[in-house]
Amino acid sequence: MKLNIGCENEYKKGWVNLDVNKEVKADVYFDLSKLPDKKLPFKDSQFDEILCSHVLEHVDDVEGVMNEIYRIGGGRMQDLHSRPICLKSIRFIPIRPQTARI
Repeated sequence: MKLNIGCENEYKKGWVNLDVNKEVKADVYFDLSKLPDKKLPFKDSQFDEILCSHVLEHVDDVEGVMNEIYRIGGGRMQDLHSRPICLKSIRFIPIRPQTARI
């Protein structure tokens, strides 16, 4: 299965599309600011591929989001990400629970 986090106007057919904005088409609506008190509504290791494009710069708990991505991706994820230049310096060396570096 494939997950598109923060789909906004990029709804991907054949993927599970997640967004916070209920005015856009998505399969699941979830506010990432609820982490870590509430987990993403998915099982451990449920996804083979996760797209999270231009989302991390909008969340306060980047480590919490990355740990959840690790959990639902089964720890077999490769970290490929983009971010705007204005975002404070963030490095992720490989993603492991409770050890994502900020």
